[in-house]
Amino acid sequence: MHHHRILFDKYHPGYFEKVGMRYFHKLRNKFYCPTLNIDKLWSLVPKEVRSKAPKDKVPMIDVTQFRYF
Repeated sequence: MHHHRILFDKYHPGYFEKVGMRYFHKLRNKFYCPTLNIDKLWSLVPKEVRSKAPKDKVPMIDVTQFRYF
């Protein structure tokens, strides 16, 4: 990729260089962290818990039971 590299690097700078820090033996399960939007938070609470909750207090939701961290 001799002369093609020069032309490609002209319009896409930084494509061929090494970027960032290397991470040897990266295990993906260490970095598993699913996200949950706040507008979907009430979908985790069952309807009977929502109906029994007093109107002036909000029930505590343990999201770790649903595999969110």
